[in-house]
Amino acid sequence: MRILLSLFFKLVVLFFVTINSSFSTEEDLRGIFSPIEARNMMNEGEVFAGKLVIHPLKELSKKSIYSLEGRDFLGMFQIVQITSVMQSNYNKEAYEIRGDFVFKKIPSPETVHIWSYLGLNIPVQLVGFGALKPTQASKEFILWDGGHSYSSFPLVKYLLISLLIIGLPIGVFVGREVHKNNKEAKKKREQKEYMVAKLRGAVSISELSNIYLEKKDWQTFLDGKGVQIDPFLEKINEYQYRPDISDDVVEELTIMAKKVASEIESGA
Repeated sequence: MRILLSLFFKLVVLFFVTINSSFSTEEDLRGIFSPIEARNMMNEGEVFAGKLVIHPLKELSKKSIYSLEGRDFLGMFQIVQITSVMQSNYNKEAYEIRGDFVFKKIPSPETVHIWSYLGLNIPVQLVGFGALKPTQASKEFILWDGGHSYSSFPLVKYLLISLLIIGLPIGVFVGREVHKNNKEAKKKREQKEYMVAKLRGAVSISELSNIYLEKKDWQTFLDGKGVQIDPFLEKINEYQYRPDISDDVVEELTIMAKKVASEIESGA
C-alpha cells in the first residue's frame, strides 16, 4: 500500500513539474508584435506581414494558434492567416508566430496591450509600426478564403466604380430614349391641339378647303385612332370648287368639323 501511495505522489509531482516546464506563469509571459518589414506609415485597412514573439515558453500548441485565423488581435488588428509557428533560433524559450494581418483601428496610447489567449492575459508591446494613419473607412472587414483580406470601404468603392462603368452607358441610352419619347409625345400633343383648333375655327369654305389641302397629314396622324376623318374630307372636296355654296352647306361642314374635333380630343 505504501509503495502504491509513494508511486501516486511521484506521478502527481511529475505532472506538475511537466506543466510548469511547458508553460511559464502568466506574470512571466511577454509578447512583442511587429511588422516583418518596418513601416513608417500604415493606413487603416492595410494588409501586412507581421510577427508575434512570445517568451518565456517551453511549448506552444500550433493547432490552437492556427485556429486564431480570422479573429481579432488586440482590438486593433485582424488575423488573416497564420503562415508559421516555430521556436526562435535565438532563444529556445521563445516562439515566433508569423502571419498576415489587417490594421483596422488606431491603438490606444498605452505602449503595452493585453492579449487574452487560453485564459492567459499576455502583455504585448507594439514595435516598428511607425505612424498608424486613420481613414474614413468602415471598421468592418471582409475576410476571404485563401489568405486575402479587404476593408469593406475599398470593396464598396470598387463595386461603385464597376456599377458606374456599366451603368453610365445604360443611363445615357435610357436618357436619350426618354428624351426622344418625350419629344415625340410633345410633337403629337402639339399636332393634336393644332388640328382641334383648326377644325373649331373653320367657319368658311376657304378655311375648310385649307384643311383638305393637308389631307395626307391628317390621315397619317389619325390612322388607327378611330376618328372618322375621311367622310368629312370627302364632303369638303365635294363642295369646295363650286362657285355658289349655300350657307346651309357651310354650316353642315362646320358641324362635321366640330364633331371630328371632339373625336380627336377624346380619342387621338
